[in-house]
Amino acid sequence: MLWLTPQMDGIFAASTTDRRKFFDRIVYNFIPTHAYAVSKYEYYMDIRSKTLSQEQIDDNWLSVIEGKMAELSVEITINRLKTLQDIQKTIDDFDNNFPKATLSLNGIIEEKILNDNKIELDYIKQNFLVLRNRDKISNRTNFGVHKSDFLVSHREKNTLAKLCSTGEQKAMLIALILAQVNYCIKADIAMPILLLDEVFVHLDEARRGYLIELFLELKLQLWVTATDLNGIEALVKKAELIKLPD
Repeated sequence: MLWLTPQMDGIFAASTTDRRKFFDRIVYNFIPTHAYAVSKYEYYMDIRSKTLSQEQIDDNWLSVIEGKMAELSVEITINRLKTLQDIQKTIDDFDNNFPKATLSLNGIIEEKILNDNKIELDYIKQNFLVLRNRDKISNRTNFGVHKSDFLVSHREKNTLAKLCSTGEQKAMLIALILAQVNYCIKADIAMPILLLDEVFVHLDEARRGYLIELFLELKLQLWVTATDLNGIEALVKKAELIKLPD
């Protein structure tokens, strides 16, 4: 299931945490086990923080926890990078009336894996080890996949999405949703249900018309909410209209 709500319109300008969680939800759609890996990583990270806060610290126990976190870090990073590459290729190959977006992940572990083209658990564990004292003092985990950032750029303008206009951000967000749908088609994955709340807001007439035409062509299950039906008559004619009381 894929959805788009007005609250997501500002996701590119939101906090690093919000952008990362947004991207992780995309990963969940294609790699269901990713949700469990992220949950377990956060679980072990919490245990590590509580252990560091104790007066008597068991270094061996910490090493076990950090080993688990390192293994999950690799799994999470591989899942993210694979999904990023798959969605990026789909965006590149998918000709539509929306701006091309360039996706990237900004994180130490992602950068290490991409640059070295290999996975080093010892590197991750060593970072956890070296930062124990700093993490204890700051009461936070200063290194790890929970610090990664998901970035989107407007390719033609070579500008981060968060610096683009509201309309351009909305267009790139829709393009990202369409890329996921198109990837499902190419990968022969079950077609998702689309839940779109006020999706046509901030779109010009050309993009609105293109989007309606594409929705009708894909023949997927689509739920759309709108307070104004002007400009989307072609979609209304093909849809079952449900009017809610004021």
